[in-house]
Amino acid sequence: MAVHLTPGPFADAIDRGLVPAGGDRQASGVCRILIAHPGIGNIAAPAKWGEAQFAPHAFASRLADAGLRGSYFHDLDFWQVYDPKRRVGAQLMRSADGFPPWEPGAPLRAFLHWDYAARGMRLAHAGTLGIG
Repeated sequence: MAVHLTPGPFADAIDRGLVPAGGDRQASGVCRILIAHPGIGNIAAPAKWGEAQFAPHAFASRLADAGLRGSYFHDLDFWQVYDPKRRVGAQLMRSADGFPPWEPGAPLRAFLHWDYAARGMRLAHAGTLGIG
């Protein structure tokens, strides 16, 4: 995974939460994610939907119909959209620190999940694994 972002709180969370890949990687085999917020150049503020107006399942279904994956966390106007065929995604936040409180614990989890699923794999939470 190649992540394109500016220094700040989310970059710090990625540094703490993700392990850099070792060895040779082919650029064509990497999924690419752009992290953006209005503090970067001409990036526009994310669209707002209130909880009453937003239907998560309908949103996911419409994206799936177009071959995309995505999520929206309405409390923070936090958008994640991914194209599994092209292996590119974008995350749009209100600000450099405008991400949900759980995101630093598993940064970019949704993108990893979508990318793995498109390749026939699953991302498993360590709490679901055990012996006996």
